[in-house]
Amino acid sequence: MYSSVMSNPTPTFNYQKLTANFKETEHLFIYQSDPHDERWLVKFSRANTTEQLLTALKSIQLGSNHDHPVISSIRNYYVQNAHPTGFEIYEKLPRMKENLSDVLTRHITAQKPMSEAQIIKYFYSLVSGIDYLHNKKIPHRNIKPTNVLFNRFGDIKLADIRAGNIVRELDTFGVPINSEGSIYVAPEIQAANLEQKLKKEQLYRADMWSLGAIIVELCLNERLSGDAKIQNRVSELKVRYSETLVEILSSLVRENPEERMTAGNVKANLMKIYEELQNEKPSLEGVERGRRFLSGIRN
Repeated sequence: MYSSVMSNPTPTFNYQKLTANFKETEHLFIYQSDPHDERWLVKFSRANTTEQLLTALKSIQLGSNHDHPVISSIRNYYVQNAHPTGFEIYEKLPRMKENLSDVLTRHITAQKPMSEAQIIKYFYSLVSGIDYLHNKKIPHRNIKPTNVLFNRFGDIKLADIRAGNIVRELDTFGVPINSEGSIYVAPEIQAANLEQKLKKEQLYRADMWSLGAIIVELCLNERLSGDAKIQNRVSELKVRYSETLVEILSSLVRENPEERMTAGNVKANLMKIYEELQNEKPSLEGVERGRRFLSGIRN
């Protein structure tokens, strides 16, 4: 029945060539389909049972339906029956040059913090993607620097959307398994019992904590441990960054999730900072150019 399952249209990569050219990276196999084509790569994974396959296919399908410039979407997939061991799943993804963790490492090594304009650009791009997801009733649930990617043009992309996608139809969610010891995981998530069910609104607020923690690290130009007193560290930013930016970050990393700004509110406040950086009230045309700049959207 499952001798082969294909997306529509027929995959544009060659199965026989794929099986001979995989490299294992962080428990996944990544195939670079053509060394001269920098647009695509293929991710390989396995499903041991039909139930696992159907779950994976639902996740892939949901991860393919995002029309937003900051959201990294799956472009194609192919499933091969590997009887009796299960199924082999191949996903065609946009190839990325690096992630935000790589970028932060370079700045830390060079002891050269990012400019406020660059941080605002990254911040606005990410929060616009998160706002898009939240408006679609999708909590991301795994926002961290390694899931913030850059393509060869330097455009920023938010990846690993499927953890939120697979349960977007539900009203309550289980606690993520890997939810301890990371500065990017909100304190209420770390404190929750694995059996505890969380409301969707709680996960939206947890996403905002994760975003805030990432931007605080960029501003400080250092990595923070999971037990860092992040609110105290935010206060250090007042001497280097604008008051509005510091206020936004202070809101996002508050212990009480109800006091955190929503993604929509953060977007509006970041536009104020952009206007301040321009040192004048821009025209409507200028504001649109600013939005394009901040979102990393090329004409």
